[in-house]
Amino acid sequence: MTSVDLSQRPRRLSLTHRATELPLAYNARPGTGPSVVYLHGLGSTKQDFAAAWAELDGFSLYAFDFPGCGDTPYPEGARLTIEDLVAITHKFLTAEKLTAVTLIGHSFGGLVALLLARRYPELVSRLISIEGNVAPEDCGVVSRAAVAHAANLSASEVVRTVQQELRDSGRVGFDTYAQRLPKTVWPRAFVDYCRSIVEWSDNAPLVDYFVTLPQDRLFIYGAATPRPSYLPRLEAGHVSVAEIPNSDHFPIDSNPAAFWHQIRSFLNGDA
Repeated sequence: MTSVDLSQRPRRLSLTHRATELPLAYNARPGTGPSVVYLHGLGSTKQDFAAAWAELDGFSLYAFDFPGCGDTPYPEGARLTIEDLVAITHKFLTAEKLTAVTLIGHSFGGLVALLLARRYPELVSRLISIEGNVAPEDCGVVSRAAVAHAANLSASEVVRTVQQELRDSGRVGFDTYAQRLPKTVWPRAFVDYCRSIVEWSDNAPLVDYFVTLPQDRLFIYGAATPRPSYLPRLEAGHVSVAEIPNSDHFPIDSNPAAFWHQIRSFLNGDA
């Protein structure tokens, strides 16, 4: 299989949200197979899913940039939250006439995917969360630090400070993430989303939401990251759990062979 360079071929979908037009940038490979929609993490983009074009034969594939990330601008004067991203994702699915989709969400994209699957179960047949936010412990490295800095710094200064802290953290994978951070996210969007991530993670019973979903569910985490304390609760709730060896918070990058094998196994009903 030959991978496809999608960087020169983004599509645009004009959506209206809060009376504001959003030119959503997305990649798509419509087909006759089941639809898979990827929701990227904060500071990442739709391009994280580019390898899927080669790795997932027989599926219809979609990935878009949230407002303020990648090629989708952040609306002037807006202060968007996770709830807004759930609504925008729902509008994207509706505009593309997608139903019974498999949602794959990484990090804060996993939180968006979880809330959308709970709110619109008729649209989502399966959910794959790649270290998606479901507990307060999931906020420590980036979002909680950003919220603390935002009390005294401008949004641009917050991004630069978090970038430096990630470079100094010694955490596998975060150095590469830190290098690209200023290029992939609007500072205002970064701070606004971090505030909303922390609020949801600290105040909503997200693990309960996850285990009570009616859809087939898979939670993926990297072996090099601290083992989530809530994994026993997920497993008790019949959630499939997969550890990706030699991997960090970014298994799609750090161990793509094992990551895509796990994704294919779940999509094909083997996991």
